[in-house]
Amino acid sequence: MWAKCSACVDKIINPWGKPKAVPLSAPTPGPWVHKVRLPEPLPDWAPGTGFAKKRLNLGELEIEQITEFVEIWRSGEGFEQGATYYQPVIPDGCYYFGSYGQLNLGYGVRLGWTFAVSGFIKGDNPPLAYPSDYTLLWSSTVADAEQELFAYFWEPVAPAGYKHLGYLVTTSAERPPLIGDLVCVREDQTDTCQLDELLWDSSTLSKGTTFSTWTTKPYLVGPDELGIAVNTVYCATKLTKEVFLPVRCLKNVNRVMTAMPTYEQLVQIMQKYGPTVYFHPNEEFLPSSPNWYFDQGALLYSKASPKSPVRVEKDGANLPAGGSNDDEFWLALPTDGSAERVKKGDLASAKGLVHVKPMFGGTFTDMACWIFYTFNGSSTAKVGPVKNLSLGRIGEHVCDWEHFTVRVDNFSGEMRRLYMAAHAAGTWWHTHEIEFVPGTNRAIVYSARNTHAMYPHEGENLQGDGKVGIGIRNDTSKSNIFLDTSVDFEFIAVDYRGTKKAGETKEAGDDQSQTDLFPASPPWVDYMREWGPKIEYDTKTELDKVLKFLPALLRNSVRSLLKKLPDELGGQEGPTGPKEKVSWAGDERLS
Repeated sequence: MWAKCSACVDKIINPWGKPKAVPLSAPTPGPWVHKVRLPEPLPDWAPGTGFAKKRLNLGELEIEQITEFVEIWRSGEGFEQGATYYQPVIPDGCYYFGSYGQLNLGYGVRLGWTFAVSGFIKGDNPPLAYPSDYTLLWSSTVADAEQELFAYFWEPVAPAGYKHLGYLVTTSAERPPLIGDLVCVREDQTDTCQLDELLWDSSTLSKGTTFSTWTTKPYLVGPDELGIAVNTVYCATKLTKEVFLPVRCLKNVNRVMTAMPTYEQLVQIMQKYGPTVYFHPNEEFLPSSPNWYFDQGALLYSKASPKSPVRVEKDGANLPAGGSNDDEFWLALPTDGSAERVKKGDLASAKGLVHVKPMFGGTFTDMACWIFYTFNGSSTAKVGPVKNLSLGRIGEHVCDWEHFTVRVDNFSGEMRRLYMAAHAAGTWWHTHEIEFVPGTNRAIVYSARNTHAMYPHEGENLQGDGKVGIGIRNDTSKSNIFLDTSVDFEFIAVDYRGTKKAGETKEAGDDQSQTDLFPASPPWVDYMREWGPKIEYDTKTELDKVLKFLPALLRNSVRSLLKKLPDELGGQEGPTGPKEKVSWAGDERLS
């Protein structure tokens, strides 16, 4: 049996006798507890249902978040290379799904969590079962490097009708005991999953081997999907990404959303975690609210009557709703002579427009915060010795939508990651990788000059070939121009059971007690067409105006660069709104 307390550290490090083998660096002694990677303590959350309660009852199973671990094996010397594998310390009467692994991100940087599970393991068709066997997939005995202890990576063999949800890392060559604390789960309580991030592959220790370890996530990710990531390590005997993995994740089969925050807690999340967006001191085109844009005389055009536009009403009440971007309608700047002024935006009216999504079966909350601009400026390139090369009108388009997403752990209430979008895709950042407003847990997001792409730090954020210094500049810098979304925010959509629009009748089975507080989505949210017209200019002509001053070699480099970049950097057409984006009903797109 695996130990469940700090007094049994030696037993956990090597539970089956005298060490035959630890990694290139010895394990850190004693259990460690995941420390919140935020500058300030977590708040006391407003009363609610199951948010930040550490547990979730799924019906036949109850899961509890575990953040205490004992180190088993480290694949690289020190804390900056490779990955480390851990054993969860679980409460009495509970079981677990497998070992946990994470990248070595630096001394003391530990981001760990996984689940303990409780449920029946005996009787008629119980939800849990012990493995029927273990298969040894790989051991570090084949590694070329010197080691004090060897690691052994085991795959549990699930009995018929059950699936395993993780793998086991030990420092003993003996097969793990079949009746222990690791369990498999009845297949109907599981969901398929996919590879997420590569932790480590054995080529760093042994040439010619193809063993690798990964994190996983549910195969389908989105507000309507029910797969629950269990955060155990996945082991593969080949480096190619498999489409269908033999390992599974949990499934919220009963669609239990009791861990989702209430309205008051959502407000509190934004107040405590809402980032401050800093704009470049030379930014020409600042954000505004959509309503400000409509009030300034924004026009709705249609293909049926292209010469008879109508003025957009407040909240976009007269915008065509639903459907898809079929090119039948588009918006445009006012034609009364105010267009140049409207392009500049109105920071005083701007807000973070928040779309709330349940993720991973209601175990996480994504706060996707959209920021609206009336205009996207032209692009600037860096080409070798030429540091700032204006690309004329290339990159310009009417209206721009950008966003970041705060991902909150519904078991702890902690902000785990922050996504920043940049040119049709983006990056998830861990909290130790970003900056914070001093004395708060509110992150800092930098908006790039003219392009409005989002980054975690100041700099040129070159998009292209940084090694040779050729690319599109996305200059970011702190200034006294900023938007504080912890104060200026508005909920535009809340996507989980138990919420409803104002005035709707509460349905049976609603999990929330305060659903009347959620506001209705403004009509413009359902406008699926383009927010700007196609700007008519010849890209080649614009480019030739710029390139004629460059040597031939550099000219070819710029042309090659522009062919490789996302279409949106070419400008011309206005973007569609948030609801037409892939991330609205799914996960964020990665760069």
